Amino acid sequence: MTSRNKIVRIAGFAGSLNRNGKTRALVDMAVQDIAARFGVEGVVHDIGDLQPGLTEGDFRRGLSPVALRRLDTIFAADALVIGSAVFRDSYSPTFRRLFDLIDPATLAGKPVLLALAGGEGRHDLVIEHRLRPLFAATEAEVLPVGVHATALELRIGEPPSMALRRRLAQAVAQFAPYIESKTPRRISAA
Repeated sequence: MTSRNKIVRIAGFAGSLNRNGKTRALVDMAVQDIAARFGVEGVVHDIGDLQPGLTEGDFRRGLSPVALRRLDTIFAADALVIGSAVFRDSYSPTFRRLFDLIDPATLAGKPVLLALAGGEGRHDLVIEHRLRPLFAATEAEVLPVGVHATALELRIGEPPSMALRRRLAQAVAQFAPYIESKTPRRISAA
């Protein structure tokens, strides 16, 4: 279990097979913003890094040694940014399969920022009605505010909208209670 003021590594996981897609771009932005704001290490992987074994029966036996190391890197992090693309008003079946197969204790007590890419404004509800319940079962400390980037706000090769940048900054700020200040505190004598 992660205790407050002990975060030094943030991992992002983009639950999309498209490495150049909006989900990966959103997770990358969030992890980069967290790393820059708090001076921590950040790494991002996506569901494609775990293929082809993720779609097979006992997926850990089907994963390559490289994919297993990536999976271990993700879940060894002190905090996570987990992103999904909108898929039929939910997340993809492959994304769900990963979280069905991991030990829920893997995420227990870790702060998790939920991110969603694509769709329209009404798809914000996917965070609340699909992603949040999925992670509640893991006992992760899901942060209260998730971030959703609509198809119009995040276009590959273009800067994100200012509205998205503001929401992302608000979401990233939620990590503050968990991350040790990098500025030494001075104690003055009375």
